[in-house]
Amino acid sequence: MLFTFVFFLKLRILWLMTFLVVEARDELHRMLNEDELRDAVLLVFANKQDLPNAMNAAEIIDKLGLHYLRQRHW
Repeated sequence: MLFTFVFFLKLRILWLMTFLVVEARDELHRMLNEDELRDAVLLVFANKQDLPNAMNAAEIIDKLGLHYLRQRHW
């Protein structure tokens, strides 16, 4: 029973992390489509890189959809 609880707890945390990344991506793209930010340069900080599950640069680019920002410096 404890194994099942721990498994579902880990699954819930993974789902929450995925949801937060998707929400961050959507909000980032929404903000960058605003007229006030049309010419803004984007700087992405990847903190907590010392943690075991930290995303590398390629994963961050993919998850945030940065490759779609062709007319912007980042």
